[in-house]
Amino acid sequence: MLPRKWSKIGHGLMLAGVIGIILELLFWIPNMEVGWKDIVAVVWMVVNIVLAFGGLSLLKWKCRCPHCGSWSPLPWPWSEDAVRFCPRCGARLEYDDT
Repeated sequence: MLPRKWSKIGHGLMLAGVIGIILELLFWIPNMEVGWKDIVAVVWMVVNIVLAFGGLSLLKWKCRCPHCGSWSPLPWPWSEDAVRFCPRCGARLEYDDT
């Protein structure tokens, strides 16, 4: 069975990073000034990039098919349909809370 908690954590980190990058691109970068605000904007962008790639790497590391070991993009972890099939080997994938 696949652990749904790692899917939720990975998707949450990735979503937080992408939302932070979008917010920074919309609000902070066009209004950057000279001084400490410039440094804060760059640090915020780096933190959000690390969050997004950390979530993706967590999904690739923890959420694999238990039969063949392949990784494919997982469905949204809060969806109602918990049973999926591996695109590589066709085995039935079940989450641990089904």
